Amino acid sequence: MTYKFLGMALLAAMVLPLSAQAEGSKSVKMDVDGDGAVSKAEFMSAQEERFSKMDVNGDQNITEDEYKAAAQKWREKRNEMKEKRAEMKAENTSEAPAEDAVSE
Repeated sequence: MTYKFLGMALLAAMVLPLSAQAEGSKSVKMDVDGDGAVSKAEFMSAQEERFSKMDVNGDQNITEDEYKAAAQKWREKRNEMKEKRAEMKAENTSEAPAEDAVSE
């Protein structure tokens, strides 16, 4: 079984919504011409690139094994990002100045 269009649809869902994303985000990376908006051509180009990365053997089809491998990479990357955010949050919390106790 192949997941040619399912994979592209899932990838598209992962990058939406495109509005109000921070600099360095997927939408900014997709905005190749830097006009502040992602055109359909820019969006589709990014999807084609992702599809090509998933289609390891280059046969223009994403097999179940290729899809599962890509999904595992996404999970690993997501978990790494969660860990980094937790570390950053812990660092920010420990660096925050303690409020002085009010003495009467």
